[in-house]
Amino acid sequence: MAAAWASQVTGIALEMVVPPVLGLWIDHKLGTGFVFVTLGGVLGLYAAIRSLLRVAHAAQGEKGNRAGKDCAPPTDRNGK
Repeated sequence: MAAAWASQVTGIALEMVVPPVLGLWIDHKLGTGFVFVTLGGVLGLYAAIRSLLRVAHAAQGEKGNRAGKDCAPPTDRNGK
């Protein structure tokens, strides 16, 4: 469980860092100032927020599923 969480956090961090770095490299090669680093920053921020929301939604769903099972009314042997 901890390894999966660390993997998700690392992936989100890379989504935030890689696009601006690539944009900086492209800006350096083309001499375009900060056009592509800005686009990379916006793209990286969008991707990171989307991933964070996906992780939060999945965690909320797991929490809801556990709570639903724990709070279910007791049933008798006949399943009623």
